[in-house]
Amino acid sequence: MPLSDLFSYKITENSPEELSAELSLNIDHDIYKGHFPENPVTPGVCLVEITRQILSSVLKCELILRKAKDIKYRSAIIPPFGSGIIINIKYHKTDEGIETSCTISENYNIYTKLRGVFSEE
Repeated sequence: MPLSDLFSYKITENSPEELSAELSLNIDHDIYKGHFPENPVTPGVCLVEITRQILSSVLKCELILRKAKDIKYRSAIIPPFGSGIIINIKYHKTDEGIETSCTISENYNIYTKLRGVFSEE
Protein backbone atom coordinates (compact mmCIF):
# COMPACT_ATOMS: atom_id res chain seq x y z
CA MET A 1 0.00 0.00 0.00
CA PRO A 2 1.55 3.33 -1.04
CA LEU A 3 2.16 5.82 1.75
CA SER A 4 2.44 8.80 -0.58
CA ASP A 5 -0.76 10.37 0.71
CA LEU A 6 -0.49 9.17 4.33
CA PHE A 7 1.48 12.21 5.41
CA SER A 8 2.79 15.61 4.51
CA TYR A 9 5.43 17.66 6.24
CA LYS A 10 6.92 21.12 6.43
CA ILE A 11 10.58 21.55 7.37
CA THR A 12 10.86 24.00 10.26
CA GLU A 13 14.58 23.65 10.94
CA ASN A 14 17.33 22.33 8.70
CA SER A 15 20.89 22.67 9.88
CA PRO A 16 23.88 20.41 9.25
CA GLU A 17 23.13 17.03 10.84
CA GLU A 18 19.72 17.98 12.28
CA LEU A 19 16.26 18.72 10.98
CA SER A 20 12.80 19.26 12.39
CA ALA A 21 9.49 19.18 10.59
CA GLU A 22 5.80 19.59 11.33
CA LEU A 23 4.07 16.36 10.39
CA SER A 24 0.47 16.09 9.18
CA LEU A 25 -1.19 12.69 8.92
CA ASN A 26 -4.14 11.99 6.61
CA ILE A 27 -6.96 10.58 8.73
CA ASP A 28 -8.75 9.40 5.56
CA HIS A 29 -5.89 7.16 4.38
CA ASP A 30 -6.79 3.49 3.85
CA ILE A 31 -4.21 2.40 6.45
CA TYR A 32 -6.55 3.63 9.20
CA LYS A 33 -9.44 1.56 7.85
CA GLY A 34 -7.48 -1.63 8.40
CA HIS A 35 -5.33 -0.74 11.42
CA PHE A 36 -7.68 -1.01 13.24
CA PRO A 37 -11.34 -0.61 12.21
CA GLU A 38 -13.31 1.29 14.86
CA ASN A 39 -10.06 2.10 16.71
CA PRO A 40 -7.45 3.47 14.24
CA VAL A 41 -3.78 3.69 15.22
CA THR A 42 -0.80 4.83 13.16
CA PRO A 43 1.30 1.68 12.54
CA GLY A 44 4.85 1.82 13.89
CA VAL A 45 6.31 0.64 10.59
CA CYS A 46 4.71 3.69 8.93
CA LEU A 47 6.50 5.99 11.39
CA VAL A 48 9.83 4.38 10.44
CA GLU A 49 8.96 4.82 6.75
CA ILE A 50 8.02 8.48 7.30
CA THR A 51 11.42 9.03 8.92
CA ARG A 52 13.15 7.35 5.97
CA GLN A 53 11.25 9.36 3.37
CA ILE A 54 11.86 12.73 5.05
CA LEU A 55 15.57 12.03 5.56
CA SER A 56 15.87 10.81 1.94
CA SER A 57 14.22 13.98 0.70
CA VAL A 58 16.46 16.29 2.72
CA LEU A 59 19.66 14.42 1.77
CA LYS A 60 18.50 14.08 -1.85
CA CYS A 61 19.16 10.34 -2.09
CA GLU A 62 17.13 7.15 -1.65
CA LEU A 63 17.88 5.60 1.72
CA ILE A 64 17.03 2.26 3.27
CA LEU A 65 17.15 1.29 6.93
CA ARG A 66 20.18 -0.99 7.31
CA LYS A 67 20.15 -1.38 11.07
CA ALA A 68 17.55 -0.61 13.72
CA LYS A 69 19.53 -0.16 16.91
CA ASP A 70 16.61 0.88 19.06
CA ILE A 71 12.95 1.58 18.26
CA LYS A 72 10.54 2.51 21.04
CA TYR A 73 6.86 3.13 20.49
CA ARG A 74 6.04 4.97 23.70
CA SER A 75 2.56 6.20 22.86
CA ALA A 76 0.13 5.52 20.02
CA ILE A 77 -0.70 8.21 17.47
CA ILE A 78 -4.48 7.98 17.36
CA PRO A 79 -6.77 10.02 15.09
CA PRO A 80 -8.00 12.71 15.19
CA PHE A 81 -4.56 14.26 15.10
CA GLY A 82 -3.51 17.55 16.58
CA SER A 83 -1.60 20.05 14.53
CA GLY A 84 1.57 19.86 16.60
CA ILE A 85 3.19 16.56 15.65
CA ILE A 86 6.92 17.20 15.27
CA ILE A 87 9.58 14.92 13.86
CA ASN A 88 13.15 15.70 14.89
CA ILE A 89 15.97 13.85 13.14
CA LYS A 90 19.62 14.10 14.14
CA TYR A 91 22.07 12.37 11.82
CA HIS A 92 25.72 12.09 10.91
CA LYS A 93 27.69 10.07 8.41
CA THR A 94 29.83 7.17 9.61
CA ASP A 95 31.62 4.29 7.90
CA GLU A 96 28.48 2.23 8.52
CA GLY A 97 26.09 4.71 6.89
CA ILE A 98 23.98 7.58 8.20
CA GLU A 99 23.65 7.18 11.95
CA THR A 100 20.23 8.54 12.90
CA SER A 101 18.36 9.46 16.05
CA CYS A 102 14.72 10.42 15.56
CA THR A 103 11.93 11.50 17.89
CA ILE A 104 8.28 11.95 16.91
CA SER A 105 6.35 13.93 19.50
CA GLU A 106 3.53 16.35 20.17
CA ASN A 107 3.95 18.92 22.92
CA TYR A 108 5.45 16.89 25.78
CA ASN A 109 4.15 13.51 24.57
CA ILE A 110 6.83 11.39 22.87
CA TYR A 111 5.25 8.90 20.46
CA THR A 112 8.31 7.23 18.98
CA LYS A 113 12.08 7.14 19.35
CA LEU A 114 14.26 5.55 16.69
CA ARG A 115 17.99 5.02 16.53
CA GLY A 116 19.31 3.35 13.42
CA VAL A 117 21.58 3.38 10.44
CA PHE A 118 20.37 4.32 6.96
CA SER A 119 22.35 3.96 3.77
CA GLU A 120 21.82 4.55 0.07
CA GLU A 121 20.07 1.77 -1.82
